[in-house]
Amino acid sequence: MAPNTLFNDVISLTGPGSLEMEEDDIAWPMDANIPSKRSDLFHQPSHFAYRTPPPAEVDTSDPCFNPNAYLDGYRCAPESCAALGWPADCFGYVCAGGYYDGGLCEAGDLAMFTYRKHDKFQYLYETFPMVISPLVGVRNEHFAVWMRLAAFPRFRKL
Repeated sequence: MAPNTLFNDVISLTGPGSLEMEEDDIAWPMDANIPSKRSDLFHQPSHFAYRTPPPAEVDTSDPCFNPNAYLDGYRCAPESCAALGWPADCFGYVCAGGYYDGGLCEAGDLAMFTYRKHDKFQYLYETFPMVISPLVGVRNEHFAVWMRLAAFPRFRKL
């Protein structure tokens, strides 16, 4: 049975100096789409696209580039989407950077993405916004670990 939830422990480390938790390479290489270890188990939908366009290509004053505007369903102006050759159904995103964005952009960079068919599907980044970046989606290693099927049918992930 495949899980229909995603468990997330939010752990904060405190103490003298700077402490950082390493969260990469936590999934089996064959489960995670780690770029150097390709797998077809989890991949973005065929209609997914993203770009970190130079500010000259898009209107950076568009409210779609406000943090979390994409979570509220606020789409970018149709002309910004058209400048990238996309339909008028695209979103702006302010990158968090680091592991959360899978190294696809640096913190503070502006990105645009489209999954399309938002009226038909709910995507992981909408369901688990604190865990999964819209740029990474199902390629998130936490998701791959959680989706790993158990060897026996009566196994519970505690």
